[in-house]
Amino acid sequence: MRDYRVNLRPRGSIGTALACACPVALLLAGTGKVWDVGAFAESLAAWPLVPPPRAGALALAVISIELGIGAAWVLGLRRSLMEVLAPALLILFSGAYAAHLVVLGRPPPCNCLGVLMAIRGMEDDARWVLGRNSVLIGAGLIGGFIRRGAAVPRIRARPRGPTAEVQRNGSQKDARVAAGGFTLLEVVIAVAAIAILLATALPSLTRMRHSANVAGSLSNLRQHTAVFTMYTNDWRDSFPWFTHPDAVVRLRYEHDLWLSVHYWFAYATWNTALAPGYYDSNPNDDSLFPIGYGKSRGRESTRRVFTPYWYSSAFLADPLYWGYQTRRGKEQWRATRSVEVRFSSKKALLYDSWTGFQQMGPSGLVDSNCAPPIGFVDGSARSIGFRSIRPGYWWGTGGGPVYAAWLHDQPAMCTLDGVRGRDVE
Repeated sequence: MRDYRVNLRPRGSIGTALACACPVALLLAGTGKVWDVGAFAESLAAWPLVPPPRAGALALAVISIELGIGAAWVLGLRRSLMEVLAPALLILFSGAYAAHLVVLGRPPPCNCLGVLMAIRGMEDDARWVLGRNSVLIGAGLIGGFIRRGAAVPRIRARPRGPTAEVQRNGSQKDARVAAGGFTLLEVVIAVAAIAILLATALPSLTRMRHSANVAGSLSNLRQHTAVFTMYTNDWRDSFPWFTHPDAVVRLRYEHDLWLSVHYWFAYATWNTALAPGYYDSNPNDDSLFPIGYGKSRGRESTRRVFTPYWYSSAFLADPLYWGYQTRRGKEQWRATRSVEVRFSSKKALLYDSWTGFQQMGPSGLVDSNCAPPIGFVDGSARSIGFRSIRPGYWWGTGGGPVYAAWLHDQPAMCTLDGVRGRDVE
């Protein structure tokens, strides 16, 4: 006589690796939000379907739920239930995000991962947010189906005889393994899979973040070159000239802050000089600084005095001052006019120094492969490879260290032949 029993034996770890994606993602998201609950509450308050007075309570509830589901899964408490709740929660969040996207016509602010969100430029990208959630949801659901389908009933005949007791003990051991959750091998495989995915994704995300920052800088530079054009129309064709060759000029930045500006230091203080007439008296306007500039300890500084969009020093002296045979001295320091520019599409007006510094090589010098954003006199802005940028006047501004004589090695700052020359081939 033979009797038949069902033996459930788990197969592989693919389902485990996929099923853990959603709970682990929620645990990371909740942990990131804990470090900056205020920022997350502020982002929720900006959603039109969320009442602002309840944004704080909702933020705490979301964080608690995410941490609860993630921690329960890690501790092995009702893992099957957690693997169902995690994708369901992501579906709920994605649905709310999509609903706000339809209502606003633009992506609502998303602080999904809190301080862990390294790619700030992508937080407002609806494709990134919904795509990421879709991948996590899909992984969780597929992993759940695989795990549930892995325990396939198999009918085995149990012979009677001397081997019966051995097989019974083996069947009981298999049942205990099936009911006991993950094995050490499964956990190691899951962690390794997540590590490989992160190692593969991070370089791409870094490049995407850099591309987003460059795109933002190019947009800002186009706005500022348009402002400079307005300035020349208002001031008899003259480019901004607000410092004095023989004196230190004081510029009022705020009611409690005055700047003492030497002549050549106009390259980084033009935002303060032009703010009253062209930037609503706000020299700290966001458009005057690249994305992420001025951040400290995860928060953006409220006072950013010197703009990293540098105003080319070539516009602060006679074109003859920028020739090796024609430089005479301080008497050539003067304002320049737009009619003196011969190559408007190739003469740089503003240079994004912050992005340029971000692209520096290990030696601290500008890398030949970098392509900093540059705004031109004709109103265009584009990223120019350093190899396509012409060398500047070697002796720089010629005013000593305090007058930023070192600017000679910075792209487009000390152009040969001044405004009559060109900075790109």
